[in-house]
Amino acid sequence: MIVEDEPDLMDVAASLFASMGYDVVTASSGREAIDMMEQLDVDILFTDVVMPNGMDGLELAGYTRSHHPGTKIMLASGYPLPALKQRHGQDLNDFAFVNKPYRLSDLARTLRTAM
Repeated sequence: MIVEDEPDLMDVAASLFASMGYDVVTASSGREAIDMMEQLDVDILFTDVVMPNGMDGLELAGYTRSHHPGTKIMLASGYPLPALKQRHGQDLNDFAFVNKPYRLSDLARTLRTAM
């Protein structure tokens, strides 16, 4: 599952994951993602950290870890990791992280470390 509030970035991420052989579903907000996760078996959650529609990616990651513990979680952001840690605290260390813009090789490498 890819959660991204920017449609163009969602399309790019979906294409990259599909090129790695994954079946992809997308959501544009954390709330939409949670609703979908209750209906689907999601193996991987790839979410933007900063999203404007109420629930950010870190909150979604925490929810997913507690309610769907078998799901691998990857976070992404265009903001530098130190700035995100200042805003969101050290909880970011608990999840695999990739910087935007990312390439297929970045996603594949980060996916191997996702928990």
